[in-house]
Amino acid sequence: MVTASLLNTFVYDEKDKHDKKEIESKSFFQSNIIINCINGNFIPRENRFVSGDYDTKSSNLIYRDNKEYATGHTCSAIWNLDKENIVIRSSWMPQANVKKTNPNGDEIFISELKKNFDNKINNFYSSEFIKKNKDHVKKLLSVITSAYSKWIEKEKDN
Repeated sequence: MVTASLLNTFVYDEKDKHDKKEIESKSFFQSNIIINCINGNFIPRENRFVSGDYDTKSSNLIYRDNKEYATGHTCSAIWNLDKENIVIRSSWMPQANVKKTNPNGDEIFISELKKNFDNKINNFYSSEFIKKNKDHVKKLLSVITSAYSKWIEKEKDN
């Protein structure tokens, strides 16, 4: 494990007369660190969340395939995922593509539900599970697992 830091050793002494321009010239403003690995590659950090609570276990399951190569302190750490040669850098304004959500659920789930219930059901409302016969609930659960499998395959392709 490697830690990379920028350290400003300028010491401001109130006894010395420093004008604003001089102080600013000796300051870091939105600096950037870029790290390349020339002969080899970076190894992702291992997941360190070992707490036994439900939320931690759930997060570990959800993010089990995500790799983390760096962590920022007072800035963000980013890395490219589209190249063989990973480049790690600090960032003041990290970016992420967040897909639009649909309050009715993913289109795959909706289409599977409509297909299996002849367009009579278009959402997984709790009322569809409550006070319904066992076969109806089993069919709903079957649609969920089928749609989830299709959704996972679609996500692998993205």
